[in-house]
Amino acid sequence: MQALLLWSLLLLLLLVLLLLTAVALVVVFGSDRLRQDPLVGMAARAEQCWKVCRCILLVIDKIALHVNPHLFLDARSLAAFVASSRATSRHPSLACKVAGRRVLLSRCANPVKCVIAFYNIGWTTSRFNRLQQHERTLTADLRTALAHMMADVVLLCECGEIEEGLPREEWLAMLGRICGPGFAVEHQSHYTSIVRQETMEVTQQPTLWGPLTFVRGHEYRKCQYLQVRVKDSAAKPIDIVNCHSPGSRRRPLTVTIREHILKWLVDNTSNNAIIGGDLNINLITLDMVLKHTPDIKYLMEPNWKHGDIIVTRSLNADSMACEINSTSDEHKMCVAMVKQEVIA
Repeated sequence: MQALLLWSLLLLLLLVLLLLTAVALVVVFGSDRLRQDPLVGMAARAEQCWKVCRCILLVIDKIALHVNPHLFLDARSLAAFVASSRATSRHPSLACKVAGRRVLLSRCANPVKCVIAFYNIGWTTSRFNRLQQHERTLTADLRTALAHMMADVVLLCECGEIEEGLPREEWLAMLGRICGPGFAVEHQSHYTSIVRQETMEVTQQPTLWGPLTFVRGHEYRKCQYLQVRVKDSAAKPIDIVNCHSPGSRRRPLTVTIREHILKWLVDNTSNNAIIGGDLNINLITLDMVLKHTPDIKYLMEPNWKHGDIIVTRSLNADSMACEINSTSDEHKMCVAMVKQEVIA
């Protein structure tokens, strides 16, 4: 333990020294250009700083790899991400390459981590009439989730009308352009799942579950279910439920129906489950139904909107701050970091 602490302190010291050296070099060699033209000089200096810092991070990456793969996992991930951030900002699919090495090392780490996101996008078929505008907005949201928050699984709901969904070919083609290669995309009813193939293994393919209540006239209330596991790890599979509970005059969502849905979800998932989407529910109702269910945890942000909540069961998960809400006026993306202890 002392040796690991010593190595970490030495690495931190090396980082500080290299950064100070980089700043000094940029100041010395960029002073003449700065005097000639302040604007050009500042731009040149910023570019030099970027190049030097990128080299420094890559050096740290190499050192960390030879010192201890487990101790410096986060340092190497940061180095790889920063070094290629310009590329990933242009297309989220390139984040697969950035994440690849991080994932390869994290398979041996303990705990094993993955990021799961839920988002009610409220996408209607009419948006295809102005596809360029709306595709640009959705691209910005998914790019943030996949390339910057490094989400391993993204679950979208309210993708079209219930039981109908969106025009399949057009919708999947657009998501293919947005996500690029390396993602498994499934569209069922008004649900869509996006799974990063580099990091996750799908142990049970996405399917529709339900109906979630026996009340007559509400047979359309179903959810999307899939089961995943961190790829090449000994972690237990995770049950993921993507559930949208619409409530309107046309589709009334009474207290009884809310209770039926929650009870059905708890009774039909394992002790390693995460439920999200748009439950259209408040904490009081959640507590009323789930207060006797062990190991239940609610994840939400301080400024969460109605329905934007994640429920976990027997999972060590934390909510990640997220401001993704460009596609939907009424909802924000909910993101959870799941950590699983692997017993050797």
